[in-house]
Amino acid sequence: MAWLNELQRLARPGAVILATVHSEKLVKRLAPVWQREIRDKGFGFFRQDIMPKGFPSFYQAAFHTRAYVDSHWSNFFEVIDHVEMDFHDLVVMRKRDAMH
Repeated sequence: MAWLNELQRLARPGAVILATVHSEKLVKRLAPVWQREIRDKGFGFFRQDIMPKGFPSFYQAAFHTRAYVDSHWSNFFEVIDHVEMDFHDLVVMRKRDAMH
């Protein structure tokens, strides 16, 4: 949520924000225990040892269901669309006017 808060702080009212999340198609390729966690919580963050050298330790794998994005991210932005693709889905959001 910290990075959504920072995006909200930086964006001007009416700004369109494009973010990507791992797709639900990709979730289906994960280990069953991870799939269950994502399905049950709507979100999963998994540490893995496959990141290339030089990436910070916090740079790991996060997964969000569409329902989670719609429910939680809408606290920061108006979620306009969720475009399903192969490995990453596109979330289109707009910063609300200051009066909203």
